[in-house]
Amino acid sequence: ACYGDTALLFAAKAGEQGRVLSFEPHPGIGRLFLHNMKRNPHLSRRMAMLPVATGNAFGGELVLNLCGPGSYLGERGSLSHNTRVPVTRLDDEVSRRKWPRVDFIKMDVEGAELATLQGAEHILRSYRPKLAVCLYHKMEDFFLIPRFLYELDLGYRFYLEHHFVNKWETVLYALPGDDVARN
Repeated sequence: ACYGDTALLFAAKAGEQGRVLSFEPHPGIGRLFLHNMKRNPHLSRRMAMLPVATGNAFGGELVLNLCGPGSYLGERGSLSHNTRVPVTRLDDEVSRRKWPRVDFIKMDVEGAELATLQGAEHILRSYRPKLAVCLYHKMEDFFLIPRFLYELDLGYRFYLEHHFVNKWETVLYALPGDDVARN
């Protein structure tokens, strides 16, 4: 979720009936997200932020190395900047809220993209949302993430784009095809 700027934009685009669910495991950045959400009360009713990481298991913890918006998963670097954060699955969070559909998933989760997609398999199969998934954290994700989505056989079409000033933040866009999902 980072600072909430994207979540606020999505909340504005989602309209009165839309909902935006965000995840931010970094405690300090999560506080900034909540501050920005409170400064936008007309949009905050459509938003929720959970202070957890996402993955393919409900419960448990991951190690997060705290270094601002560049925080990353794992115990590399200074142990004094590591913290343990709880993990949840997108499938569990959407089910808990009894949402009738999921239209879009944007994901930049510092190397946990594949695990997060695996923890959202029910959402992917049930709703076939549009996806924007960062690939640049791990080289193998350029192959493993498209393969995982392709092997679900949901008819997604794939596109790559590079963003940010240095053009190295590569995002995989997956759009459901016009055909009906094959289950």
